[in-house]
Amino acid sequence: MTQGLAQAYEGLILIGPVVLESRVSSSSPAPSTCPIDPGCVGGSEFDRVRRKPASEAEASPSSASTAPAAGMDEETQKKVESTVLEILRGSDMESLTESKVRNAAADRLGIDLSIPDRKRFVRLVVEGYLESLSQEDEQKQQQEQAGGAGKEGKDEQAEEEEEEEEEEEEERGGGTKREYDDEGDLILCRLSARRRVTLQEFKGKTLLSIREYYFKDGKELPAKGISLTVEQWEAFRDSVPAIEDAIKKLGESSD
Repeated sequence: MTQGLAQAYEGLILIGPVVLESRVSSSSPAPSTCPIDPGCVGGSEFDRVRRKPASEAEASPSSASTAPAAGMDEETQKKVESTVLEILRGSDMESLTESKVRNAAADRLGIDLSIPDRKRFVRLVVEGYLESLSQEDEQKQQQEQAGGAGKEGKDEQAEEEEEEEEEEEEERGGGTKREYDDEGDLILCRLSARRRVTLQEFKGKTLLSIREYYFKDGKELPAKGISLTVEQWEAFRDSVPAIEDAIKKLGESSD
């Protein structure tokens, strides 16, 4: 009876590491499965018994989730990004490659940027810069197109207004159409077959000319006459009533 109890007690020690974990030898080989938690694999009996609950294990962050992006801390990322952008802005984009940018940035900062994660980070910065350039080009083209359309619209409006003014002047002038001579001067009126009054621009001045014309090689060319500046014409115009009175009196006296 006593011998049987001793064997049962000894068996309890071997089967129940939870009850008497201090009796478990660290040198004993770890069984393939945990007798208490069938889901755990490997490790000593002591480790498996004292293992954290699943909820606590999930709450503790893994090393992958806390690792800095691209294998660099935030300050290093900012330095790399700033250096890459500086290189891009000061280089010829036609001959520049991502590899050249990455190597130049690595030389300036003394950082190995050939590591895959860092390489990917540099590529993202380069692609973002190229995309911003593309957007700027599109905006400039849209602005130029909008500006060109606006300018054309203003030109068309100015032409229409000028045509309307000409039409109004023609209506006020009895519906007569403007006439120009072979020199491009505006013919105001014809005094005779060879004499006319024209308006012209000469060396930045507006002149009212009263001249005779003659034909040569099929063209009418100016001959002798006078040209009045705007001031002279205004003085002459103001004197027209006096000239008319003088002409009238001269006619009466001759009678």
